Amino acid sequence: MSHGFGAAVAEKAKMLSAQGKDANQIAKIVCDEDAEGYNYGIGILLDGTGKAWPTSPTALEYTRKELEHSGRGDYMNSAGLMGALKEAVLAWQRIPQDLWDRFHLLIPSDAGTGAVQASINMALALDDSLRGIAVETLSWPAYRVIARIARTDFREFPIGGVMEEPGILPVYQAGPMNTTGRVQEARTVTD
Repeated sequence: MSHGFGAAVAEKAKMLSAQGKDANQIAKIVCDEDAEGYNYGIGILLDGTGKAWPTSPTALEYTRKELEHSGRGDYMNSAGLMGALKEAVLAWQRIPQDLWDRFHLLIPSDAGTGAVQASINMALALDDSLRGIAVETLSWPAYRVIARIARTDFREFPIGGVMEEPGILPVYQAGPMNTTGRVQEARTVTD
């Protein structure tokens, strides 16, 4: 990816914003136009009717400030490096080069799923009264899988709501996959 790539995407995003497009719409448009398939780290959250939720002005403000004050960086999509990585691994394993086409290289995701799973498992292990986890409706689908792997109950509660059932660990999501910018108030999470 060239260093000008981000600037071109930012310029396109500004143009679409000036046309009145929502951040979710902008993300979809710039991702669809990207022939290289770069991952922008943006998840588009849909409401119960399948329409994109409007993005929080607060989240946009803080994202813009972060981008303006951060150092220059680059997102390296692993898809462009897979060929070279496969060759390096096979050479390191001393596999004859004429056999390389018989191998496939698979790499587990480094997107943080393991850290989330470890955190949930730790919380469940530290509190014997917990018998399940609960997330907001339409949250990250991996939570259901994580609950199943932990052999515990899985529940959902309304977006913007609070899980008040005893024995259920509420998991509130506020990260790159939460483009609505909805974040629970501290008193909601700590009460």
